[in-house]
Amino acid sequence: MYNSWIHFTGIAMDYETIAKYVFANEHVPWELHDSKKRDRELVISRQISIYIQNSLHPEDTWVALGSMFKKDHATAMHAVKNIKDLMFSDVELRARILVYSQYINDQEKIRKETEIKNILAFKNVETLNTLLAMIDKMELIAKVYCDITNSKIVKV
Repeated sequence: MYNSWIHFTGIAMDYETIAKYVFANEHVPWELHDSKKRDRELVISRQISIYIQNSLHPEDTWVALGSMFKKDHATAMHAVKNIKDLMFSDVELRARILVYSQYINDQEKIRKETEIKNILAFKNVETLNTLLAMIDKMELIAKVYCDITNSKIVKV
């Protein structure tokens, strides 16, 4: 229910870049990201960053999610739960997070467009065909792996 409010199409930025973006937009100095302070603005910035990372990479462990802020797994779990709860009741927070998700999606779109332009910049058709053939092989390998492991390919 909560995650339907946010949709990430992909990841254009690494975790630290996303967290720095959130901190800047929440008007919290990045230098405080791993401090022990508990100011509301700082805590919310940390929690939003952890929530977004969890939305982008649900496979990440709670330990990994908390580690950037020198926090433990329980703090990361609490952060995600708290932001989900707040998004349900706080329209302003939900709107801010939607803006963040739009920015991240826009960055992914720019990254993909640049990647395509770089591929198309190859004037050598043979090189381009080789790259496309490699992509086809990788997709086939992924499908076979999923069949063998009985798992699904998740498109982000």
